[in-house]
This record gives sequence, C-alpha cells and structure tokens, in this order.
Amino acid sequence: MTVSTDPPSSSGPSPLPSPVPEYLALSFPAPMPDRPYVILNMVTSADGKATAGKTEAPLSSPTDKLVLQSLRVHAGAVLDGAGTARSSGVNPTIRDARLRQVRESMGHTGPPLQAVLSGSANLPPDAPYLRREDFPLVIFVSETASPQRIAALSATGRNVEALPAGPAGLPELVRRLRRHYDVRLLLLEGGPALNSQFFHAGFVDEVFLTLSPHIADGRGTPTAVEGESFPPESMPALDLISVYPSPETSEVYLRWRVRR
Repeated sequence: MTVSTDPPSSSGPSPLPSPVPEYLALSFPAPMPDRPYVILNMVTSADGKATAGKTEAPLSSPTDKLVLQSLRVHAGAVLDGAGTARSSGVNPTIRDARLRQVRESMGHTGPPLQAVLSGSANLPPDAPYLRREDFPLVIFVSETASPQRIAALSATGRNVEALPAGPAGLPELVRRLRRHYDVRLLLLEGGPALNSQFFHAGFVDEVFLTLSPHIADGRGTPTAVEGESFPPESMPALDLISVYPSPETSEVYLRWRVRR
C-alpha cells in the first residue's frame, strides 16, 4: 500500500497535482481472453453519496477531474450507463494536453472508445454527443428494445449493437469489447446501476474512489453502487493498493483491487 503526501513530482509552471503523476505511471494486469481488465472510477461525498443536486459535478474538484482523465489515458474504452448519458452526456476525451501526450507515448491515438449501455435504447437521438466527431462511440442495447428507438439511434450514424436479453447481455458486452474492439482496459464511469451490474457479474477488477470533503445527505440519494444487496457472506472484498490525501482539496484518492 502506498500512502503519499509528497508534493507533485512534475516540473514546470503548472505542475500536475498528486496523484495524477502517480496515476499516469500505473500498470495493470493483462486482460483475460474473453473480456477487458475492468476498473471503476467514482467520486462520492464523505457520507457516501454519489450525487448532489442530481449530478456528481458538485462533488468533483478540478484535481479530481484530472485524476479521471489520467485514468482515461490507460483506457481502451470508457463505458457509461444510460442514466449518466441522459443526465450528463458522455465525453471520453482527455482535455489536458500533457495527459494526451502521455497517452500518445503509450501508442494510443485519439481518445478511448466511448461505449454506452442502454438496454431499452431510451436515449435522445438529438443528444449533442451523438453528433460529435472527435471520438468513436458505440451504443449497446438489448435485442428486446423498441425497434423504433434502435432505428432512431442508428439514424445518427453511430454504431448500435444489440445484446442478448437478460443475464447473458453483460458477458456478451465485455466479450465484444475485448474481441471486436480490442479493448484491453475498460474504464467504468457509472452510474451506480451500471456499477452494480458489473459487480454482480464479477467483472470489476479495481475500484478508484475519490472521497469528496462534503456531506450530501438525502434519503434516496444514490451511493456509488445501487442494485440488489449482496448477502453478507458473498460481498466483494477489496484489497487497498494506495491512498493519496490531498492537502490542497481535502480529497482522498483511493485505489482498491477486488480480491479473487
């Protein structure tokens, strides 16, 4: 376990704040043949809430946004659920030029593939992110989704792929990302329902969590994972890999690996 309170290691007039340089140097295990290695990144309030005012934006600092981008540097694809896409839109680009240079030095050209999972295909076909040309995007829907909704999304020119209905859908999604799109590292960016699906399927390998120095409160406000509860004897266990407290933002950046 690494616990760091050292100042940023980058040089220059605007050094990258910790743990961004450390996260840029991360290494991950090789993926399995049938799915990518999956990491999950979320921000929550100190009392465990994933949103404040219906979005995560009030909980996230500029430093936390850089941390998210530093994880995108490693990713072959970013996956968001339909709720996140509807409320916040999706955008896998890496805004900081220094981070883009690191990604390019790793042999990656352009931003990660953006994937969206919407079983019902209930996404607005006029959403701005569907018209953008600066990143690739694929939408995964259930084969039981409305044909009219699927047609409307396909008419945007974006790739729409149908998955088997029910429990077979998620294994097929990760299989296609690995085999059809050559995704070795998949970054989950939420929301809580999507995170729950991946945990119950046993597909989450690591968890990156930013603890925000705020109390959100609110009955019914979602946490980072929202779905059917695990029985106590089968709760996924996490091994702590690193902790980076930030004196500047009072945030804490945590990394866990799921115990197998």
